[in-house]
Amino acid sequence: MPSEQSLSKPSQSQVLDGFALCPQTAQKLSVSLDPAAMAFIDVYRLRHNAASRSQGVNVALHTLERLEHERTLEAAYRLSSQDDAQLNAEFEGVAMDGLAHEAW
Repeated sequence: MPSEQSLSKPSQSQVLDGFALCPQTAQKLSVSLDPAAMAFIDVYRLRHNAASRSQGVNVALHTLERLEHERTLEAAYRLSSQDDAQLNAEFEGVAMDGLAHEAW
């Protein structure tokens, strides 16, 4: 059973840009980055008040994840809207079948 501490709302120091950070479950990862990417991480970290590069990368990755989710959702809505337009056109074609305008 989870402890009371793990069920509690994250403290302010554990929340950055709306993302709850869970350092106790963090996984260590070693990556090689070019100087431009490192500079971006440092600037991003400062802009978002991250305590470390790791925290800045974590927030950036969560932001990217959210953007990818939004793009997927937008694409689904676009596909759905095409189906909706076709369905609406079919409905409009038969909605008044057999009824003269004056009948209403």
